[in-house]
Amino acid sequence: MGREWFNTAWEQYRKDQGLVFQFTTLYAHQQNGTAEHSMCMILDATRSAMAESGMPLKYWANAVSTVVYT
Repeated sequence: MGREWFNTAWEQYRKDQGLVFQFTTLYAHQQNGTAEHSMCMILDATRSAMAESGMPLKYWANAVSTVVYT
């Protein structure tokens, strides 16, 4: 979880609701296994789609959207 969720108002809400957060080490992406795996799969599929289609790189965002949708 990013540090954007670390502030006093959220901390009080978290305690009131009984939520427990575990922050990861900064720049240690390997600690975010599920998210990293998903991103790798999306990027691999996008690269394959772009290479197979021969489309110019300006369509990269469209290819990512298509891969995520499918």
